[in-house]
Amino acid sequence: MGNTTISLGEVRQDLVRAHNQAIAALSKPGTWWTGAQRRELAITAQLAISESEPVAPWVGVSTVANKLPASLTAPKIAHDVMYRISRHAATLTRDWYEKVTAEINPLAFVELCGIACTIAPVMAFRRALGLPVVEIGSAEAGQPSNKNPKILLRHNSIGFQLSGRQTKMLQSCRRLLQCQKPIE
Repeated sequence: MGNTTISLGEVRQDLVRAHNQAIAALSKPGTWWTGAQRRELAITAQLAISESEPVAPWVGVSTVANKLPASLTAPKIAHDVMYRISRHAATLTRDWYEKVTAEINPLAFVELCGIACTIAPVMAFRRALGLPVVEIGSAEAGQPSNKNPKILLRHNSIGFQLSGRQTKMLQSCRRLLQCQKPIE
């Protein structure tokens, strides 16, 4: 089966709008991260998904020379987490999660997962159709809301437990992230 490239104009416009809306949201302040931080972390996710020679799961991307910009708005640990979630989802363990959430608020971690789950399907769709990688727009000013979600049921030793519907959504995102292959 050969590579087929189509133009963006040949894609259903409701799908193009949905992807554009999702990508635009990555540059806006979220619940725990500013617009600048979310944009920067989404770009790290793009890097993780697209690299043909990825950083190993046990190596933080922030420790590898010239992988990330010298000046970061989000903490290095957030970039390390975003890279690993986006590229090596199958390697995530409870011990790793507990180590990470000792440095990052568990709900901020959930937002990182959301960013990865937003960028991954758009990149996979574009790659499958031979479309160019999506450009993430400029960051929107503003502070995160820091509001706890109402869907939160309780906190336990491995994080926050969600309702059945939210759990199914997160499982779907994890499966999608595990299917990611580098753009060649």
